[in-house]
Amino acid sequence: MKKTQKRCFGVLGLSAVVAMTAVAFALPSPDASTISTMTDTLNVRVVSDTPNVDITGIESGEEFVIPRQSARVTYEHVNTVKVTLAYTDLEGNESSFVLVDDIVDFHPGQYDFNFNFDEPQYGYGNYILTVVGEGEDGVKDQDIIEFTYLPFIATLDEQDDKTYVDLEYDNDATLGNIKEFILNVYDKDGNIVSGLSPISLLAPGTRVEVPFGNYDLAAGEYTIRVTAKDSSGTIPYTQDLEKDIADIPVPSADTPDTGGFFRNIGISQSDFLISGLIIFFVIGVCGILVVSRKSKKA
Repeated sequence: MKKTQKRCFGVLGLSAVVAMTAVAFALPSPDASTISTMTDTLNVRVVSDTPNVDITGIESGEEFVIPRQSARVTYEHVNTVKVTLAYTDLEGNESSFVLVDDIVDFHPGQYDFNFNFDEPQYGYGNYILTVVGEGEDGVKDQDIIEFTYLPFIATLDEQDDKTYVDLEYDNDATLGNIKEFILNVYDKDGNIVSGLSPISLLAPGTRVEVPFGNYDLAAGEYTIRVTAKDSSGTIPYTQDLEKDIADIPVPSADTPDTGGFFRNIGISQSDFLISGLIIFFVIGVCGILVVSRKSKKA
């Protein structure tokens, strides 16, 4: 009896071990699961976000006279980035530079640029800075800014009935190229106005008066042309400023200033003169009549 019970318990124990072993093999291995998950994660890249590139530091349309400028290009959700700079000098000559052409593999980042437009490959003129980023399936984003590096910027300033030209330029002795400014004034027909032309201003002056009030000029539009000169001659850039001289109302020559009471009643000089002659004539006639009567009585 006891042997039979032992055999039964042995069979049951062996069955339990077999069942547990089968279940253990049926369950997924933790290690295998981890490896499989890691492999799947490495092979899957999420690139559904829209490509984005941006330029900051220099504003589009900006004009400046300081050659050292900084700009930053940022990007995200792109595989490749290309940055180019197109340049047209003051004489119309064009050139282009590839600043960046990289594969960034969808990692966000940025590029910082420190320009010195006085360097030989650059100079005064117009610039176009462009960045293009390409994302998944050829989808692209771009940003473009245009700016101008000038030898000077001239503005018209009217103060206390006087006309001034304010000049902005790089007057640092180590960077400045301008040695002299020349101002010429033209009338609406393109004729130079003598007396007002030419006006010279040597660096580092930043303001010059154009004495329109010293000359009896006809009403109309006048042009102030500002030219800069460097050590080798005239810089191929001029700036024109428009000055409008309006008709100045002149008091009528026959309207006297008769004081506070009569000033605004509209009595002219001829009115006073005629009235005076009439009064003089009446008084004269009355005087003659009075004298005649007295002579008769006598």
